[in-house]
Amino acid sequence: MHNPYETALSREIEANREPRIELSPWGVQNIVYGLLEDHLLKNSPRSLGYNFTQKFDKDSNKSDIHLDVNFNWKTSNIQKRPAVFVQRGDLSFPPGVSVMGQNVSANTRDSEYTKFQIATMPVQVVCIGTNIGFTEMFADYIKFPLTYFRQQIQEDFCFRQFKVTDIKKPEIYVEGPDHFAILINVSTSFDLGWTVKAADLRLKKVSFGIFANAHEKMLVQ
Repeated sequence: MHNPYETALSREIEANREPRIELSPWGVQNIVYGLLEDHLLKNSPRSLGYNFTQKFDKDSNKSDIHLDVNFNWKTSNIQKRPAVFVQRGDLSFPPGVSVMGQNVSANTRDSEYTKFQIATMPVQVVCIGTNIGFTEMFADYIKFPLTYFRQQIQEDFCFRQFKVTDIKKPEIYVEGPDHFAILINVSTSFDLGWTVKAADLRLKKVSFGIFANAHEKMLVQ
């Protein structure tokens, strides 16, 4: 069937449309995790001017640094090596922003419309070490890619904002009184997107019944 809204121009726009990176809370957390993992695998503390030698390896039995998402922490993992945990904060939608459900693109041929809403979410990076001096150096080493490549990260992953907002003072780690923890807060803002298809809006089947009273058989179905 001919679509009256489809034109040569709309077909050309759709054919040349670049795929968008679909961001989600879990996806944003994984981006930060991946950036840190790549940094630890490709760099060494000595090469960046830090006075320690611990190196990261994907094989946990060979690694001198433990890297994980916060909900997988185990006290045994941080007893003899420094650790980094990544966790996301609450997802929120800024009040007064008038782009809820705004169209990003439309595929008129298949009746698909991509929409988005602006969302903000903090990501927390916790750095844990065995003494306060080392933990300070370790946290500075960990925050390096998040600050040095901030603009490139923001552009490559389609963030509206990606910024280290503060680095907290060292505190005694609750799970290990002989360990210190430093919290790095990363503020992110991004488009939370979704695609609506025409078929998604159809009601496949509606069932109903009519009774004269609750104790008799159905009159109409």
